[in-house]
Amino acid sequence: ATPLTVDAAAALVAMLDDGDDDVMHDTSSLAWVNSLLRAIWPKANVALIRFVHEELTPRLQEAMPGPLKSVHFARFTLGKGVPDLGPIDVTRVSESHVQIELGLRYSSFVDILLAAGAGGLSFGIRQLNFSGRLCIALKPLLETWPVVGAVSVYFASQPKVDLQYSGLADAVAQFPGLAKTVQASVDSLLSKLVLPNFKTFHITSDERILNVTAASTQEPIGVLKVQVRRARNLAGANWRMGAVESFTSDPYCVLRLGGSSVRTSTVPGTTSPEWPKAEPAAYFIVYHREQELHLDVSDEDQGLLRRNFVGLLGRMRPTSVKQLLRMVESESDTARSGDSASSRQGGNCRVVLDTSQVKSGLLHVDDPVNSGVPSEVDL
Repeated sequence: ATPLTVDAAAALVAMLDDGDDDVMHDTSSLAWVNSLLRAIWPKANVALIRFVHEELTPRLQEAMPGPLKSVHFARFTLGKGVPDLGPIDVTRVSESHVQIELGLRYSSFVDILLAAGAGGLSFGIRQLNFSGRLCIALKPLLETWPVVGAVSVYFASQPKVDLQYSGLADAVAQFPGLAKTVQASVDSLLSKLVLPNFKTFHITSDERILNVTAASTQEPIGVLKVQVRRARNLAGANWRMGAVESFTSDPYCVLRLGGSSVRTSTVPGTTSPEWPKAEPAAYFIVYHREQELHLDVSDEDQGLLRRNFVGLLGRMRPTSVKQLLRMVESESDTARSGDSASSRQGGNCRVVLDTSQVKSGLLHVDDPVNSGVPSEVDL
């Protein structure tokens, strides 16, 4: 693979923003579709309940600890809320491929009761919020009936699901982390439709007009090269009482995009690590401009016995490929004017880490994270 230069990044961003006649934007509310949804939602609700019992419940039971393996939905009612669709974008990718992307939102008060079967333990979900952008690929387009050979559906990035619980206090007291386990099970199920995963439905089985293999394949649009260069002001997981100025960690990074992940080497004894220039870069196959890069910075606790329980040092907010390229272009505009080394190499991208999930109570009171100093990573 060839490293992405500043000019190449700018050209790709321009291509992604291209507003030619092949891209038709409809920012309407899709009122007629939403009216249709309200009419058919009672039937869809029944189908969804069946899906929950037949698909979600077994996955949830599999993820639960031993005493909760018999967890099940004792009651499941989605309430009166109806999904809301829009806006919609239609893109002609090629003469035989049209892609539809539309926003999908659902928010409703619900009546869901999960019974764990462990001493009568149960808890409820009182509100469900869902948001995502659904992609529908129509390909190939045919010159004969049925015109569309197959339909593929997927999400470019992980949909957001927010569950508001009721009666969870007793359950959490007995089984800490229960809410996270439920959330992880729901996210895991949805990830089956997140790129590079997708679901294809064949409209015709006539192999004279349909290449089944081509219809069931997602073609990549490129390769994203990412290299972690340095970080600063990370949390100090290792410190000793009385050594106020001594905050250290043994940081490493894990990068994820789609179904691939790459781990960097560990830089020992520092909160401002700089990774070797010879550190191999991470390469990710990209299928959609809205696929998101994830980056976690963690502390490696070496040895047979754990010295600390801090773990996570910071997390980059999920950032789409399109956003990353824009950031690279923006950072490089300034560097280009001085013909700096970073400009010639393709530009840097500096991100501020989210440290809200760092276990700050286990850090020294004067640690940079507890002092409000931003933790940053250069890519």
